Amino acid sequence: MPSPLNGTTLLTGLVESLDKVIDRPAVLAGNSLGGYTAIRYALARPEKVAGLMLVAPAGAAMCAADLDELRRRFTLKKHSDAVKFVDNLFHERKLARHLYAVGLRAYFSLPQTLAVLEEMQLPRLFTPEEMQSLKMPVLFIWGESERLLPRQCLEFFQAHLPKHARQENAAGWGHGGFLDDPKGFATRLLRFAADIALLERQATGRVKPATLAAGVSGP
Repeated sequence: MPSPLNGTTLLTGLVESLDKVIDRPAVLAGNSLGGYTAIRYALARPEKVAGLMLVAPAGAAMCAADLDELRRRFTLKKHSDAVKFVDNLFHERKLARHLYAVGLRAYFSLPQTLAVLEEMQLPRLFTPEEMQSLKMPVLFIWGESERLLPRQCLEFFQAHLPKHARQENAAGWGHGGFLDDPKGFATRLLRFAADIALLERQATGRVKPATLAAGVSGP
């Protein structure tokens, strides 16, 4: 009998799937829930992760009341809830905001999306110690127009990511940088991967190209 679909089984499946496709250290990129799962994979399989590019990742530690409020932002019971979510998602208001809202309500009703959101319980949020344990290069990006995640999420990552992590504010980005600026997102990812290759070359005198695995799950 198959296991029930929940946050634990979904993340287990993610680890097993990436284990099969990553045959050399990969650079992982993730936005929002994709950032959360990228960090979880890096914690579980650090030897398979050459670098992490995190754009407004989910999972920052917070109190129960703040987590409940955050989860309410992702509960789209009515079309008006979804339209408000879309307005907060992008850097600028979109003419097609109502069409986006229809798609988002469908997205947030999918079993796999609900399972990942269910994973956002207090014991599943990241600890400072987990952040400090990330030894691979980290690029952390926060959009200057971020309105979905509260500022305390930014402050958590700023305070607890390892000292070698590079942190950037992205002008013109809301919560989903790959939606607001796909070219800029891709450029940052490729530049980050090139920087990692250069560091390895300097350290060893040779380099094996890293796989790029951009899991831009968002919002």
